[in-house]
Amino acid sequence: MKLQLRYVLLAAIAHLLLVVALVTVVDMSHLKLGSEKKQQSIQMRLADGPVETTAQRNARAAAERERIQAQEREKQAQLKRQRDQQLAQEKAEQQKLAKQKAAQEAVRKREAEKQKQQADAKAAAEKKRELDKQLKAKKQQADEDQKRVEAEKQRQAELEKKKAQEVATKKAAEAKKKAEEEQKRQAAELAKKRAAEAAAKKEAQETERKRKAAAAETARIAAEEQALRDAMNAQMADEEMQRQLEGIQSAWGDAIQRRVTENWIRPYTNLDSIECDLEVTLMASGEVLEARIVRSSGDVGIDESVKKALFRSSPLPLPSDMRAFQKEISFAFRSN
Repeated sequence: MKLQLRYVLLAAIAHLLLVVALVTVVDMSHLKLGSEKKQQSIQMRLADGPVETTAQRNARAAAERERIQAQEREKQAQLKRQRDQQLAQEKAEQQKLAKQKAAQEAVRKREAEKQKQQADAKAAAEKKRELDKQLKAKKQQADEDQKRVEAEKQRQAELEKKKAQEVATKKAAEAKKKAEEEQKRQAAELAKKRAAEAAAKKEAQETERKRKAAAAETARIAAEEQALRDAMNAQMADEEMQRQLEGIQSAWGDAIQRRVTENWIRPYTNLDSIECDLEVTLMASGEVLEARIVRSSGDVGIDESVKKALFRSSPLPLPSDMRAFQKEISFAFRSN
């Protein structure tokens, strides 16, 4: 429909252009010549030629439209025939492919069934071979067990015979061995005792050296701490400052508790809950100088494990504000 309207519009535009051209030619001739005679001559020449009427132009345009429409219908019919032919070819091709696929599927199923039968037969044969092998192995094992029983009986008889012969020799050897072992035990105990005495002496000397060094350091730190406490006391003029320091000290105690708990090696004990209080002497750097049990957990081994954990944790964490630092602190160890 759009194509038909386009052709009608083009025909109307062509007709309009032809009329405009004729009028323009007449007007230009009239302006240039300015002569009525020449104008009449031109009109006569135009009248002599064939002039197409409006009805003729419309008829010609209608015939052209019909011809174009006929061509379009033929083109559409041809395209439809081509599409129908292509669809028929595609349908035939699909049917052919479907048949091929069905045939291939049937072949695959037959091949799968054949392979399954072969696999079943092979498995059955393998199972029979395995059963025969097991029966043969069991028979062989029974024969070997019988041979071992007979050999064991013979060996036991020989052992009983030898045993009677070896009893006297063994008793003499045992007596000699006991005497030698006793001598070795006494020598080992003596060596152990001497080594323990030497170690104890060395440890006592080291402890004394550390005590003297700690005492000297304690004296020095005492003076520093006194000066620090004096400065702290001067600065803590109100209760708010005191509360802040108490909060810092509480956080400091929690940090020490966490550090010691991480380094504590729990010994074997039947206690479910462990509580142990200590007095700890510190350096300004957090180094542990001394740790004393003031309230035992009830188990000496546990008390010692806590003290060792303290020294392993040295240097201990320091408070966020050194004004809260104390040389002597009470440490309450708790573990569930």
